[in-house]
Order: sequence, then structure tokens, then C-alpha cells
Amino acid sequence: MKLTRIVLVNWYLFNPIDIDLRGNTALIGENGAGKSTVIDAIQVVLFGGNNRYIKFNAQSSDSGNDRSIKTYCLGVFRPESEGGTAGANRLRSECVSYLALCFEDENGKVANLMVGIEARHDEARADVHLMAVSEGDKPLSYKNFVDVNPDGTYNINLIATTKSRLKLEGFDFTSFEKKSDYFSAVSKLIGPKDHIDWIDPTVLSGTLSRSLSLSEITGVSNFVENFILEEKKINIDTLINSRNRYRELQVEVAKDKAKLEALNPIKSKFNSSLTSMTNEVSYQWIHAEKTIEKLELDIESKREQRYNYYLDARKDNRTKIASKQKRQILSDELKELRDEVASNDIAKQERDINNKIKLFDKEVVTLEATLARLYIKLDAISKLQLDVDVNIDVSSIERLRIAIEQGEPNFKAIDECITVLIVSLAKELKDYSLTTFSDVSNKSMNIDAELTNLYKLIKDAKDGKPSLSPKTNLVVKALKEHGINVAAICELAIISNKDWQPAIEAVLGTSGCEALIVEPKDEVKAIAIYRKLKGLVGSSIYGVNIVKTSKWRSWLNTFDKNSAAQLIQSDNEYALAYLHHRLGGLLLVKTEEELKTNRAITQDGMISTSSIVSKNKLPTTFKLIKDQADNIEVWQAEFDKKGAEKLIFDVAKARHNNNQEILSDFISLYAEDTPSTVNIDERLGDIKNEKEILEKNLEKLDLTSVHQKEVRIETIGTEINTLDSSIEKSAKDYGISAAVAKGLQKEELLIFEKELPAITLKRTELESSPLYDQHVIAGLEDKTTDEVGEDLMIYLNKATVAQNRAETSFNDGRERLKAYLTDDNFILDRAVIAKDKLTFLIDIIAKQFAYIEEHGLARHDEEAKRACQDVNEAFRTDMINRLRESFSFMKAQFNTLNKVLRNKEFHHEMYQFTYKKKTEYKDLIDYIINTNDLDTVAANDLFDDTPENVIDQIDQLVDGAANNSTVIEDYRQYFTYDVRVIRKISEEKSEEVMLSRLLKTGSGGEKKSPFYVAIASSLASAWKTLKHPDESAGIILLDEAFDKLSERNLSNAIHFMNEVGLQLIIAAPLEREPVFRPAMDTVIYFTKEGRAVDVESDILTDVGRALLTDSNPSLRKSA
Repeated sequence: MKLTRIVLVNWYLFNPIDIDLRGNTALIGENGAGKSTVIDAIQVVLFGGNNRYIKFNAQSSDSGNDRSIKTYCLGVFRPESEGGTAGANRLRSECVSYLALCFEDENGKVANLMVGIEARHDEARADVHLMAVSEGDKPLSYKNFVDVNPDGTYNINLIATTKSRLKLEGFDFTSFEKKSDYFSAVSKLIGPKDHIDWIDPTVLSGTLSRSLSLSEITGVSNFVENFILEEKKINIDTLINSRNRYRELQVEVAKDKAKLEALNPIKSKFNSSLTSMTNEVSYQWIHAEKTIEKLELDIESKREQRYNYYLDARKDNRTKIASKQKRQILSDELKELRDEVASNDIAKQERDINNKIKLFDKEVVTLEATLARLYIKLDAISKLQLDVDVNIDVSSIERLRIAIEQGEPNFKAIDECITVLIVSLAKELKDYSLTTFSDVSNKSMNIDAELTNLYKLIKDAKDGKPSLSPKTNLVVKALKEHGINVAAICELAIISNKDWQPAIEAVLGTSGCEALIVEPKDEVKAIAIYRKLKGLVGSSIYGVNIVKTSKWRSWLNTFDKNSAAQLIQSDNEYALAYLHHRLGGLLLVKTEEELKTNRAITQDGMISTSSIVSKNKLPTTFKLIKDQADNIEVWQAEFDKKGAEKLIFDVAKARHNNNQEILSDFISLYAEDTPSTVNIDERLGDIKNEKEILEKNLEKLDLTSVHQKEVRIETIGTEINTLDSSIEKSAKDYGISAAVAKGLQKEELLIFEKELPAITLKRTELESSPLYDQHVIAGLEDKTTDEVGEDLMIYLNKATVAQNRAETSFNDGRERLKAYLTDDNFILDRAVIAKDKLTFLIDIIAKQFAYIEEHGLARHDEEAKRACQDVNEAFRTDMINRLRESFSFMKAQFNTLNKVLRNKEFHHEMYQFTYKKKTEYKDLIDYIINTNDLDTVAANDLFDDTPENVIDQIDQLVDGAANNSTVIEDYRQYFTYDVRVIRKISEEKSEEVMLSRLLKTGSGGEKKSPFYVAIASSLASAWKTLKHPDESAGIILLDEAFDKLSERNLSNAIHFMNEVGLQLIIAAPLEREPVFRPAMDTVIYFTKEGRAVDVESDILTDVGRALLTDSNPSLRKSA
């Protein structure tokens, strides 16, 4: 079944035409003549206009991106003599186009394929409205689709008309709506009839596309796999299903085991919690029992103690009564003795004398203290040194010093000096205090202020801060608080010449050096803030300048060449402009003559204006400098000098304060009417004499009897004091003993009435608990007796520990149980997962555990074993045997193809297809090939005897099949493929190289020869011509191919294509016609003239071919 006619109606620039051909056909013409459009027409008919499978106009120079079914139908072209795009020139704005292919077999049976297309220039694409096939004994012609008029013109029939007309003309056509249905019918009609060998449109279109594009093979193995070998998938559904079932059962077994593993710790945690709760109750019961025993002993002990304290209280009370009786007797005796002494005249005289002596002693103490205080003040006055002129009698001070320093003080001289001093001091002290203190204090404060300012200047300089005056700092702070970016000139500029530095800064002054720079946009706002600030703080900020930066452009660089402005350096344009303005007209000069005639300055501070010459005071410290080291040195020297002055003033101030204090104390002392030193001395002499007289009178009195009574009085007083202490002690001891006894009685009642009943009740409650276990209590008590000793709290601590353990274990078990229930393992009301239901929970978990073991794990394990057997069986029948068959099928394909290729020389080369096992499947392939059917049938468990590495490969394949089953199902995926190229070096010698390696090197001809063989082989596979050479059309479409092959190799290549059942249709340029013609059965010439293409066919007869063969030695040799 080979192509014998191509029918074109409204296609490109062709008039309706039948192009008849036989066998291998060459389409010859210049570029753009339309030969490639015929190849595109064949594709459109074969694939029913399905653009998915069509490779349009692969090699045509007139192609571009605008070739489509629509452009072909509308006759879109690009004239050689015109510019512009192809779309700008077309024969038709709308049309109905028809394409048909006619095939004929050896018996004359004809198969017709046709498509009908409607196209309009204003629509995006053309629509295929007719897809039909027919079988019969006559081919279609363009006349079946048009009506020819007498004048030679023609009318194209509509598709509906065409259908009716074809039926009337005896064509039994079958039409199709779907392209897939159409191609299925085409496959059956011009391909193998057995549905197993039907043509795959994807494979055929891909192979035709490659043949048309003539792209070189870059991946030999992939090309052979997809376009040479036929697809033959094995059915592994049973294997995958069995494997999945086995995996599912393995999962179920794992789930059952996981359930048991999950239940085990839950059961363990709950049992541990129950044990800890039992221990908690046991420790609490032991504590209660021990506490009751201890309380009973405490009651007995407190009773005994209370009785002893009661006896002590009675004894203390008796002692107190006896002591009171004895004290009363002694008190009566003491009263009588005192009355006797009081009524005795001699005793009365003694008392009067002693009282007088006591008064004299007291007066002496007072007078001596006054005199001592006078001496202290007088001594200070005598040593007083005054540092200013004061109108005080200095001779009086000197005489006072002499009078005091004598061995026996001259009180008269002292009083005379004091009188003189008081008179002079009262007048002068106030003036001395005010004048001297004010002078010293003012000088000291001035120095303090200067030191503070110098310290700040030094510190700011060392910290890199500008040395701004306080008033400038005040204005800067105010501006910054209002969001204005401000800086002083001295922060932005420097004077580059140190020799001129003093003179220039003297001209600028502090206000000029500290002039403030703000942005021009902030100038008005800054002035307003400064103005308002002056109103608030007054004259303290006078003299601060704000630069009018809005004028900076008119100032900048406007200065005389030799002016002071040339010495200014700054990165700030505003600062630089201001200083250019201030210093630009001030020349730097040296002589008086220059000062006379110019506005200028000299280094020594002379300045000349338009009217006067004056001298500025040069500063010792500077502001417009980069390094403050010199300033710091000057300030530090001044700081040290002022510090020394301050030390002198501090000493003077201290001496002044001391003098003032001494004088003030002296004046205040005599302001209190202090007696004179003479009067004090006379009074002390009088007291001494009177006291001597009294002491003599006292010695004359006979006081023997009185003294004896006084001694007895004193003895009785001592005894009474002793008794009072005893009475007080007895009363106190009695109270203590009674209070302790009463307290013990209360404690005893508290224990007996409250503590003992409470702990007894607790013990009873513990004994009623379901967790109460006397055996556990006995065991715990034996273990802890030695450890506890007398500290019963240890039992409660252990109970708390047990409680915490119980809580922790239960909480852990509860969370595990909740998680277990979340997985729907069994139904349990979450409300029962409580600590008081612990026994119930333990019981139900035990039942669940037993149920899983008996009904879940055992059943699933048994089913998994059976599923494993199913997997083995499926592996044997579905995979091993089927793959073995597929491998044999692949080998047969290669054998058939290589048999055809054997001894076929192309460009001095011959080709053989080869295959190689992929490394990752090598062990599996060897196992499959080496294991026969009997081996697999006889094995009860194939996997028992299968190597582990093979099992691993099988697992990977089966697991991968879930996402992509191609690998395991397609036998072609197990191998890599190549073509062995056999190069003939000489008649006796040849070499072999693999095509995959050859593609990396070699000439164009060397690369093309294997490509044509591969293309032909792939198309033979796609068309199924190797197996069904007579049934399949076997068309191979090539566009301008064989451009680098010799005539001999070209003839061999075409001969090879014919041998594998292919019919070659190739488009070639006109200059290649002599090369192609000898090898072709039909040559069709295309000539484009303006808007039309002329076609001329030349079918070579058998006689003509014989003549060509005889005249061409290369063809004769290849034949």
C-alpha cells in the first residue's frame, strides 16, 4: 500500500491539481517554489490537521513563523521582488480547501484519505470540517472537488456539496468528527490490519518531524528507545495490587504492633500510678498511727509536767508569805530608830553643818568653771592675729597676754585689759566682719567662675567639641530644639596659615568666629526664634550673629587675590561664602605704606579701614583651627595660675572666719554680765574660810550614840531590800509556775479534744479506702523505721512524693491514652479517664490489649503471609516471564534490523544496533534471563532464592510504579542503546566505533549517514513496515536532505529505506537534481512564477531505470 497521488485544491499557490507519483519521489525546485508545501500537505492529511503532530515546512527558506494550515489555504506568500511580510500577500481572503492522498497496493486496491478545510483571513485559524477515508478501486482527483467552467476557470464546491457528490460518484467515504477517530481509521487503512500493530500517531509524528528537521542525533540511546524499538508494555497491575495489598497488611500488622506498643506504656504508667497511690495512702496511715501514739504520750507527759509546776507554785507562795512577815518586823524597828535620830539635837546640828558645806562646794564648782571659760577666751584673744587694720587697743592685748602667762594670774590687770578691749571691740567688730569678709569672698567667687570656665574649655577641646561662648551655646540649643540644623563658623572652617591666625581672628572677633550657619530655607525661622529668645533672656545673648545664608551664592569666591579670604578652608559652602564676604576685601600687608593706601591688616594686629588705622588686641587662643593643642596649653597654664590664687584666698578666708568667731564669742561672753576675775577670786577665798569654820564646829560634836543607831538603820535597810527582792522573786516564780501549769492544761485539753479525734478520724477514713493494704503498710513501715526516727513528717513527705509520682504517671498515661483514642483505636468515653477511675481504666486496657493480640495481630499476620505468596506468584507470572518475552522481542527487532543493515555500506561505513544493560537493573536482567519458566513455576517462594540485590531492585521498581509505571512496564527502559559504526579502512581491514562517540567528532557526511539509517529505521518501526511491508504505507518525508552524501552513499541510503519498506518523498533544490534523479522513481519539478506554481511530473519507467543504471557505474555497483 504505497502513495500514488497527491490532490491539492486551494493549497498555497497551486491551481487544483493531481500530482501522480510512483515509488521514491523527488520534489525539485528553487527555494520558495512550493515543494515543501507538498510535504506539509501530506502531513495535514495523515494527521487530520492535528497541529500537535505536524512539523510545518521544516527547511524552507520561505518558512518563518507564519506557516500554518490557514496561510497555506489562503495562499499567503512573500514575492521575491517585493518587501514586507508574507502575510501582506495572499491569493484568497476566504476559501474551502481540499487535500487528499491516494494509496494503491499490488492488487490495485485503492485507499483514499482526505480533509476539507475552511479558512478566513479575519479568523485566528483554519478549521478542519471534513476528515474522511474510503476504500475502492479508483483514486480521488481534484475534479471531485471543483466544477471546471468552459473558459478554464473553476469553482470550489462547499464541503456539504462535496460529500453528496462523492457518494454519487461511487466513493463510499466514512467521515469522522474526532481527529483521534480519524487517525485510528487511517492506521487501519494504510497500516497493519492487526490492532496489536496499529500505528501510534505520537511515535509516527515524532519520527516524521525528526526526518523533516534533519536534526543530528545527540542522544542515541533515547532515540533508539523511543523511535526504533516498538512499545510493548507488560501488565503489572496484579503485581502492583498484590504488592500494595501485602504492604497494606504489613501496615496493619505494624499498626497492631504499634497499638500494643502504645498500650504497654499506658498500662505501665497506670499501674505505676496505682502503686504510688497505694503507697501514698499507706504512708498517710503510718503517719496517722504514729501521730496518735505520739499524742497519747504527749498527754501523759503534759499531765506530769503540770503537777510538778503546781508544786513549785505552792512552794513559791509560802516563801513569799514568810518574807513579808519578816519585813514587817524590820520596818517597825527601822521606824523607831529613825524617830530617835531625828529627835536628837546633836544629830540635827550635824545635818545643818553638812548641808551648808554642800552648798559651798556647789558654788565653788560654778565659779571655777566660769573662770576656766574666761581663761580660754582670754587666751584666744591674747593670741589673736588680725590681717587688716582694726581700731583695737593692741597694747591691751599684749598686757592681757602677760597677765595670763604669770605664775599667779594678775586678776586686776586682766580685768583692766578686758574693759579696754570690750569698749574697742564693740565698735569695730561689725565693720571688720563686713569689710574683710566681703572682699575675700568676692575675690574667691570670681576665681571659682574663671576656673570653671577654663576647665570646660579644656575638656571640650580634648573631647573635640568647639569652644563656643555660653551665649552662643544658648542660641544653638534653642535652634536645635526647634528642629533647625545649626553649626558655628568655627566648627566648619579653619585658617590655613598660623602666622596670620591671630590677626584674622582679631578682625572677626568672637561673634564672627561663632557666627551661626543655618540652611537658607530655615533662615527666617532661625531669626524669629533668636528674636523671641532675646525677649526672654535679655542681654545675656547680645552679640550672637546668624549668617544670612540666602546670599551665599553672591558671596562665594568674591574676594581679592591677596586678601585674608584666600587663607580660609571649609567643606561647607555657606561658611566659606560668609568668610569670603567678611575677609574678601581685607588685604594681607606688611608695611605702613601699604596700610596707608589699602583696606588691610598686618600680622601684628594693625588694621586699616577707609578712614582710620588702628591696632587690634591679638587673641592668645584661637577658634578657626583644626588642632586645639595650643589652646589647651594656654588654658591649662591660666588654670594653674588661678588655682594658686584661689588657694591663697581660701587660707585668708579661713583665718578671717576664725578671728571673727573668737571675737564674737568674747563679746557675747561679757554680754552675759559675767563677773570680773577679781570678784571671782575674792568669792573663792571667802568660801574657803567659811568652810573651814564649819568643819571645826563639826569636829566638836559627840555623835557616838547617833552613829551607832545610823549603822543599825543602814543594816536594817539592807535586810529589807534583800527581803523585797526575795518577795518579788517568789511572786514572779509563782506567777510563772502557775501560768505554765495553766498553759499545759490547755495544751492537754487541745490535744485530747481536737488533735487526737481529728487524726483518729483520718486514720479511720484511710482504713476505709480501697487502696488501704495492711501488707503494703507493714512492708513500708519496716523499711522506714530506722530512717524516720522521731521525725514523723518524713512519712508525709514520702506520701507527697508518692502522690506526685502517682500524678505524673497518671497524667503521662492519660495523655498517651488520649492520643491512642484520637487514632480511633477503640471507643472510650473521655469522661472516665480520671484518677478515681484508675482501676477501671487498667482493667479495660488489659482487655483491649488481649483483643488486639488475639483478633488483630494474629489475623493480619496470617493475611500478610498469604499476600506475600500472591506477590511471589504475580512476580513470577506478570513480571519475570513477561519481561523475558519482551527482552526476546527486543532482541528479535535488533536482529531483523541488523540483518537488513548487514553488508550495507554508507559513506564507507556499516551500522549495527546494539544494547547494553543499565547498571541499576543488571542483576535483575541477569536473573530474569537466567531463570526459565520451569524454575519460576517450581519455586514455592521465589523471593527465598532471589539474591538480595535483585529484591532491592524489584522493590525500587514496584515502589516507583505508583508515580510512574513506565519504567517497570516498558522493557526498553532496562537498557541503553547505541549504534556500532563499522568503518572500512581497506578491503581487508576495518575499525569499529560507537555512534554516540562518533557524534562528538567527524565530518558532516560522517554524521549524516548514521542519521539517515536511524531515521529510516525509526520510521520503519513507526510504520511497522519491518513486520508488515505490504500493508503499511511507510512514507518517509525528507526536506532538502542528503546534502553531504555522495551519489553512491545516497543510492545505498535510499536502497536501504526501500528494503525496510519505506517510500521516500524528498524535497531537494534544483542544483541537486542530477544527484537525486538516478535514484528516484518519480521526479516532480516545481516552478514559481509570480503568484502561481507550475508542476511537472516525470515518472521513470523500468526501461528508463535500466538505462540509467547501465550509464552510472556507481549505481550498477550498489545494485
